[in-house]
Amino acid sequence: MDEAACLANSCFRKGRVQGMATIRKRGKSYEITVSLKHGPDGKQRRAIKMFHPTPGLSPYRQLKEAQAFAAAFEEEKKSMPPPEPDNCILFKNLAERYLEYTNGGNGIEATTHAGYAQTIRLRLIPFFGEMRAASIRRADLLRYELQMRQDGVRHDGKPGGLSRSTITKDLRVLSSVLEYGISTGDLDSNSVVASGRLRHKKNYEKGDYKTSMNTFTESQMKTYLYYISHAFHIEYGGREYIRKGKNITTKPYVVEYQAPPMHVALLTLFITAGNRRGEGVALKWKNIDLKEGTISFDSSIANAYHKQYEKGTKSGAGRKVAVPQITIQALEKWKEEQISLSKQAGWKGKKGWLFDENWVFTNRDGSNHIHVDTPYGIFEKFCALFNRSEECKKDPTLTLPKIRLHDNRHTVATIQALHGVPINIVSAELGHSDPSVTARIYVHQFRNADRTGADIMDKILNSPDKLLDGEDPVSDSGSNDLPN
Repeated sequence: MDEAACLANSCFRKGRVQGMATIRKRGKSYEITVSLKHGPDGKQRRAIKMFHPTPGLSPYRQLKEAQAFAAAFEEEKKSMPPPEPDNCILFKNLAERYLEYTNGGNGIEATTHAGYAQTIRLRLIPFFGEMRAASIRRADLLRYELQMRQDGVRHDGKPGGLSRSTITKDLRVLSSVLEYGISTGDLDSNSVVASGRLRHKKNYEKGDYKTSMNTFTESQMKTYLYYISHAFHIEYGGREYIRKGKNITTKPYVVEYQAPPMHVALLTLFITAGNRRGEGVALKWKNIDLKEGTISFDSSIANAYHKQYEKGTKSGAGRKVAVPQITIQALEKWKEEQISLSKQAGWKGKKGWLFDENWVFTNRDGSNHIHVDTPYGIFEKFCALFNRSEECKKDPTLTLPKIRLHDNRHTVATIQALHGVPINIVSAELGHSDPSVTARIYVHQFRNADRTGADIMDKILNSPDKLLDGEDPVSDSGSNDLPN
């Protein structure tokens, strides 16, 4: 335990004895708890708030800041009028307090907090906001689910209502807010958990998880990889329109499209390495060993509240992945292009022997990595252009299905599973914290792999028996010793 934690714990013990505000060290922050008067139900009420000290101060100075903040917080809370009886706190007030409490850490990533804030302010508060948090019942949850399935509730303009998985996530956020209310003494129970509407885990064995994923087949993956690095042709023109009362028809013309080197490297990487989007954006050249053909994924780029930041991988551990030669060739070509760009005027990235400190996928002047959402646009643009190409018109079987960028990751896992790659190897390459996670997500793919293993055993068992042919089944070395 560090010096600041020891000081805070000492202060916490003194606070309990003297009836003052208590202070607990929580990572780099301090949790301030003020004991208030007993409520109408006879239970003691508490107010909790997180304090973030000024960076760079010594542990002693940070604790002094926390003590001053605690004194002001205690005076503020004890000067407030006592709460109304019967837990009359409105859900909107409890939800805003929860967002304030979890902001800036407290075990929640910034991206998770941004998602919670969006769910609470766009859907939960408009529905539950004016209700007393303690009065939310099972019937209210059922009405919420019914309303969220209605057409027109989405904020992205798409038709239809929310999916079952999105509604379940909303209920999880609602449950987290109510659990916070229990921890602060404002509520006695969590109506979401008590109602049984919250599905804690998907029942994969009973088919609660979708049995198929939107992925490329092997032939589609080969087509995709081929045309990433080769040119294809797109027809423009041939359009009819009326101008000043006259019918005008433009002549069609064909344009040859070739993806730029950075796009080739990015698209090839995502379809062969199975990395997450943020992990690919966070790559630097020092993470790639072009000679050995390996890539180390040690960090990730995330976006929260319109601000990008670097963080660890989702599982919290880095990994090294071996990639095929086609990926290494695409990265080598892009690196040569980027080195030539670094020699031109206006380059703000690293040069010379520090070049490997550059991001792999950079903006035009090399000053920073691309936006974490840019791979979405690159992938969707390429698939849309290729599907309208002359090659697809001549052979419609080449047309690529409409899938998400993240489905490239599922494609890698599915193809490896169908070819009998062990689940622990697939899990390690995908960066899952445990092989059981991989087994749950790709359960049906690995079931097919089990069938492949059974077919191999059938071939072995149905092959001619050497003993029937009078041959010695032992090795040619002549030793008849049986293994222990």
